[in-house]
Amino acid sequence: MVEEERAHDRRASERRRRVTNQAHHGAIVGPGTRNILANHLTVMTAQHDCILGNRLRGSDVTVSGCEAGITLSGTARVTRLDARDNVTVGIPAKSVRLGDSVVTGNTFSVRRSTCSRDGVPCW
Repeated sequence: MVEEERAHDRRASERRRRVTNQAHHGAIVGPGTRNILANHLTVMTAQHDCILGNRLRGSDVTVSGCEAGITLSGTARVTRLDARDNVTVGIPAKSVRLGDSVVTGNTFSVRRSTCSRDGVPCW
């Protein structure tokens, strides 16, 4: 019974991530992470999304030079977000509430690929 409780606690902690006073070059969170609490966090030049998860809460978060700055399947509540110069979008989510934040210079371009699937061009 104790091992089952430890396994449950371990799985629950894997779904939550708390990051404070950190700088990263590369993504910090994966798709299995549900709740992210980020304070004084900088993520730059990731080949994919800088932050990926379900829900983000925090302040003083900077994402730059990533595929997408922050990609969430749920909601974001961030104060002093700085999402600049990401390849696609700054912060796609179901709901976003920002305070004193800058989201600019993120570009989104769809280019026709040379591949095709069953005669339909890939985008």
